[in-house]
Amino acid sequence: MFSKCVLVLTSTDEQERKLDPMLRLRKMSVNFLLALIIGTYTVNSEQCLSENKNPYLYFASKTAYDTVRGDITKEFLALRESGCEVRSVCMLLRHGSRHPTGLDLALIRLHMASLKERILKAHGLGLGSLCQKDIDLLKQWTGKELEYKLRMKLFESGKSELERLGARMRTALPHFFSEDALNSRISIWSTDTNRTKESARAFLKGFCPSQDLARSIVSKRANNILEFSETCQKYVDKVLRGRSARRYMKFLDEAEMNSVIHNVSKRLNISVGKLHVLLMYNVCRYYKAMEPGKVSAWCAVFSTTDFKILEYAEDLISYHDHGYEFDIMHKLACPLIEDIIHHFRSQIVNDTEPSSSFYVSHIETVIKAMVGFGLFNDSHAPTHSHMDPNRLWQTSLFGGFASNLLLVLTKCPGDRWSINTFVNERRIPLPKCESPGGCPWSRFLQIFEEQNCHFNDLCKNGYGVYYKAIFWRAVNYLSVYDGL
Repeated sequence: MFSKCVLVLTSTDEQERKLDPMLRLRKMSVNFLLALIIGTYTVNSEQCLSENKNPYLYFASKTAYDTVRGDITKEFLALRESGCEVRSVCMLLRHGSRHPTGLDLALIRLHMASLKERILKAHGLGLGSLCQKDIDLLKQWTGKELEYKLRMKLFESGKSELERLGARMRTALPHFFSEDALNSRISIWSTDTNRTKESARAFLKGFCPSQDLARSIVSKRANNILEFSETCQKYVDKVLRGRSARRYMKFLDEAEMNSVIHNVSKRLNISVGKLHVLLMYNVCRYYKAMEPGKVSAWCAVFSTTDFKILEYAEDLISYHDHGYEFDIMHKLACPLIEDIIHHFRSQIVNDTEPSSSFYVSHIETVIKAMVGFGLFNDSHAPTHSHMDPNRLWQTSLFGGFASNLLLVLTKCPGDRWSINTFVNERRIPLPKCESPGGCPWSRFLQIFEEQNCHFNDLCKNGYGVYYKAIFWRAVNYLSVYDGL
């Protein structure tokens, strides 16, 4: 439409010469204003971010499981083809995709409706660069799916991803259990929360739909195997209490984070701050986890580069809370590792029917267990001043919803026992025992049993440590938003 207008108002050189100077000036002004109008509207012709055929879906701790998982059936097939037989498995799982926390919900209710109104108003004036499809998605968003009464409970997608994982585990082990032995050969523990118990039920439903194994679930609170960091006074005092997460706070003032704020403000043509950016990012992530097959309206606000910067910001938090920031971190998981060794040793000594242990817990336990085994340890700690795209510590790959650590005891020809390790259904060698056939049992014991787990001595526990941990974790979560 605009190109036709330009043609009408554009004259030949001969006609230009015949116009008097004032008329020529007036015509130039009209053309200039028209160019401005065209320029304003062509911003809105930018390619729809929501139509990106290859969207960036690595959302740190809120990454949907299917985004990063491998296929355990193929991994176990490779083990069998090597001549090794799976004799026992120990698997630690994080709960599935869940609803936001109470704090997140409060902030979403407080800010997102007015933010949406400002964006739509700017677009109505022809401002900003969101395309019409992105705007239509935003118009449809109400936030009604995120109810306070459902806070921290599983999405249906969270149940589904655990059920499918259980089904793949069953397919991977066709002769691992006889139907008669299922009840006696499976041990499954869960923390005492709705989201972990529901995850355990969903996993067992997929693992054995013909039997009701939910009664096999043992739920525990303040247990030093399932929640070892929450039952360690030294961890609470050294890591949680008065946490500053220095690298994260400094990163929020770095050029990368400021570029996200600038780009989003320009894209929406409204002024937004750090708090708005983090809230839009969270809503984007929650909706993508809730409905992985749909486009999340708020994800259209960000570019791929923006997503990578925001992902890295959370990596800095997780490195502080669960990673290699403090010396105590790699020792915290020793009760869990000790339990796994006991389980495997019993299998080797008795050489009985195959057995399994499943532990369903939270991100705090799953990532620290990986640290206990030395996984994802970069040669240099991540810094606020340099965002390494090739870092090992990328939480999206190992700490998202339903993330899991699987240790498999195999018996190979020649009575060779070994341990194979998998993260999110992908084989990953133990750093101190990288062997093609898995880590030999004797070497595994040498590395991990000799750590001499004296958990109470390490933690110097006092009265009420579990509730202190819950309190300080809540304070620290609040501090992420404080002052933004």
